[in-house]
Amino acid sequence: MPQQAGSATGSAREGIANAALEMLGEAGLDDLVRVLTPERLATVGSWSPSTVRYHFGGRRDEDGPRDFAFRRRKLALAVLDLVVERTEESTEAAIERWRAAIDDLPIDQDLDGVLRAVVDNIASFVPGASEDDISARDRAYHLAVAVADEDPDAARLLRASRQRQIAAWAPALRAFLDAVGLELRPEQRIEDLANALYALFDGHLLRLRFDPTSRAPWFADVMFAVIESFTAPRGDGSAGSLVRRPRA
Repeated sequence: MPQQAGSATGSAREGIANAALEMLGEAGLDDLVRVLTPERLATVGSWSPSTVRYHFGGRRDEDGPRDFAFRRRKLALAVLDLVVERTEESTEAAIERWRAAIDDLPIDQDLDGVLRAVVDNIASFVPGASEDDISARDRAYHLAVAVADEDPDAARLLRASRQRQIAAWAPALRAFLDAVGLELRPEQRIEDLANALYALFDGHLLRLRFDPTSRAPWFADVMFAVIESFTAPRGDGSAGSLVRRPRA
């Protein structure tokens, strides 16, 4: 009967989708970058396919010839290494914008300049939102994140990069606290605050990838609320509420 045929078709469709999902769950980094071949790479540069195989082939054994078989995983890890390097360069630029805004903070501590720096920093990490289009970099980064739970090399590269970014942000965050009259609570560390803010930015930037219209003025308030949850006013009484201050 037509209804039974339709039901069977629907069941097969769901079964195929489930099988595909399982295959994706078992995929490794080299599986996700099968688009990378020596022949295709040779079409965009002055090198030959054999040059690609030379640089991303097997190792030379002590008693045997070099194995020139293409190792896609080696290339994928080299790409990831390049991705984290460029991400850290973007982080350094974001820190410079943040520090410049702090240096220009007026006596009345109006945070408009800091808020503009926050907006600029978010834009620099959103594909297509600025002159520096990071689409390729961001896609490679998220491919690595997708397999990092079972790929220790990818996890190590991502983890080390994030640790360097946190170490770079920590002094800038401390400078901001000093500028607005706040200090860390005794049980908190500046690295913990940087970690919390990175978690907030990670979630927001991921949302912006599939919903670019979700930019909202409340993001700065949430960020400042996180900062205030880690801090207390200095004893000189110079701090007010970050959340209730004027917004850009």
